[in-house]
Amino acid sequence: MVDGSDEGAPPLPGVGDGGGNGASHSAGVVDGLSPAQVASRLGAYHRRRDYQRIAPLIAIDGREATIAFLQAVDKVVDANARLRQVAKQRLGRLASDAWDLSALKNNLGIFSDRTRLIDQTFKGTAAVVTLQEAENVPLVRAKFKWTQGGWKYWAVAPPRAMVPALERLADILADTTASLQQGAGVEDYVRAFVERVWPQMNRVMAARVAGEQRVSIAAPAP
Repeated sequence: MVDGSDEGAPPLPGVGDGGGNGASHSAGVVDGLSPAQVASRLGAYHRRRDYQRIAPLIAIDGREATIAFLQAVDKVVDANARLRQVAKQRLGRLASDAWDLSALKNNLGIFSDRTRLIDQTFKGTAAVVTLQEAENVPLVRAKFKWTQGGWKYWAVAPPRAMVPALERLADILADTTASLQQGAGVEDYVRAFVERVWPQMNRVMAARVAGEQRVSIAAPAP
């Protein structure tokens, strides 16, 4: 078992490689970064919002869409945290605790805040890293492929409607925060959720369902 927070560990030999990795890919694991280490780096870079370092570790086909998705999720997470802070100051802890989207931070596959890397397996130019997001189940399988002389995360692009839906949700949360700062009371706060926040959450969920995948950009293990 490999702790996903161990960014500075030396390169690992194949963990549970299942005998499927060819010689060139074994060399890549020993001399460069294993898929498990790439997964660890991606998680660490995301915690720092270092999108420039994330990008080169993602296979080019899914790179742009993945970065846009992460940025949209991070906007929602930040807007959520700010709203809860202001709601606590203005209306008390009960109002603050009534709404919390921080669970999103651990529903992002290898980009989650807390991950535990369980195993990595190899087959030719492909590899799979099995990991757990926080205490979540089922486990997640993140796919990698050997390209451009190294292991790259093979990201599944989120549904196209997800990013604008998430960005709009972040805007609505920011608007609700601003209204509280300008003196809105409990009734206005509740109305904002009923009339704006929850309907937009439904649109986010609808976009996810339309893409037939979780909010996470990693595929759940069978």
